[in-house]
Amino acid sequence: MKTFYRQIQLSAVILLLWNGLASPVIGQENYSPEALKHDLEFLIQTMEEVHPNLYAYTPKEKIDEIQSAIKKNIQTPLTRIDFYREITPLATNIQDGHTGIIPPAEEYLDYRNKGGLVFPIDVIIKDNRIFVQFDYTRDGSVPAGSEILTLNDYPASRVIRELLHYSNGERPAWRYRLLSGNFRILLWLIYGFGETFQLDLRSSITGEVERQCIKGIDRETLSQAIENRKLGQPADYAYHSIAGLKTGIIDFRNMRDPGAFKSFLKNTFSTMQTDGVEYLIIDLRNNGGGHSRLGDMLLDYLTDRPFSQFSGTEIKISRQYQIQYKKTVPGIFRWIPSILFPYPAYRKIMSAETGTTVYIPAEPIKPRKNPLRFDGRVYVLIGPGTFSSAVALASAIKDHSIGILVGEETGGLATPYGNAYVFSLPNTKLHGFVSFQKYFRPGGVDDGRGVLPDIEVDADINDLIDNKDPVMEHVLNLIKFKGG
Repeated sequence: MKTFYRQIQLSAVILLLWNGLASPVIGQENYSPEALKHDLEFLIQTMEEVHPNLYAYTPKEKIDEIQSAIKKNIQTPLTRIDFYREITPLATNIQDGHTGIIPPAEEYLDYRNKGGLVFPIDVIIKDNRIFVQFDYTRDGSVPAGSEILTLNDYPASRVIRELLHYSNGERPAWRYRLLSGNFRILLWLIYGFGETFQLDLRSSITGEVERQCIKGIDRETLSQAIENRKLGQPADYAYHSIAGLKTGIIDFRNMRDPGAFKSFLKNTFSTMQTDGVEYLIIDLRNNGGGHSRLGDMLLDYLTDRPFSQFSGTEIKISRQYQIQYKKTVPGIFRWIPSILFPYPAYRKIMSAETGTTVYIPAEPIKPRKNPLRFDGRVYVLIGPGTFSSAVALASAIKDHSIGILVGEETGGLATPYGNAYVFSLPNTKLHGFVSFQKYFRPGGVDDGRGVLPDIEVDADINDLIDNKDPVMEHVLNLIKFKGG
């Protein structure tokens, strides 16, 4: 059953909760210290029961110290936002990208719906510095590439240090990437910044520093500006070619909608075959993961040898997981005793004692006959924005010698914890999520690292600001040299 090898993309979990579970009735209610401490204990208990090894990266003693400090701080009633500020650093210290706290969506959406203003700039955070990526204000007075030195008189280094407590992940590179994407909402949730922003900016051209005061932006204006900017940008997956180099490029940004991806692959590889493409570049640098089935579908077009994105997975057996897992099978089978169930993995999981772990080896996928299978040279671009199931795809390509990886180490680990169990705290109804599986890369080696490139090419901040792409340029130069 392929369910065992599917990870939930974190951003998809957040989107589901924000759009589907957000309730307008939850607002600025104050919760008693007793209720908040009960939620905190419930949070830790649930994570300990569900996670295969909650303290793999941070000792339990440190998490216990943080928990004790939080309890001491909770002496008066708090709102959900206040409570989120208190408990999220505890979850972040666990250092698992699939374990954490969902930001309180209802309050943020209510604020935005009532005309509340937020930070009007997209940023890039790199090397402990904040840079302007795009200014959505009407006059666009903040040039891209400007470095934000202070924000409302907070030094940039302080803002980064404090907001990283609300960005979860195993590797710093991914946490910086996540913070860049969540910067706007975190400025409001953690600092309450919204109406106006005083910025000390250093010009990327002259190096001079000037102070600007900019106004926040409302929901409708920001949404429209973002949509306008997205026009012409790549979709979840897009293809184009460079005819003179006999090269095709797949920009693979999101692993969702297997049906649409199936059609995309058929059309793309048919076009490549017709055009006589000899080199294929697959760009995973902006892929945060999703449905790993899409990785299997792509690999089927790249190799005729058996493959797997994992050598196996270790599952923590908990009451919560068994209830959730049972819901994945058709209703008619749910009442069959586990010992009689036709799938061995199901029998193994449902009959295991809570608190134990079960190892499920992966069965290699034998590629079907595929007249569109690509037999040329494959290059795969990876970097800090490669996470979750996209890392699994990259590790499969490397471990099975399917292609050459170029770029930087992935943001997620090659042997990670994953597959999030989502739960609600009993009093505040804040949502937590926690890994319940450990995935072992195809090669079986766990070195505590992300997937490493075969050819390392780093994109510095100036490249990002100037829309230069040294990683892609390097690969295209390789192709020109080898057979362009």
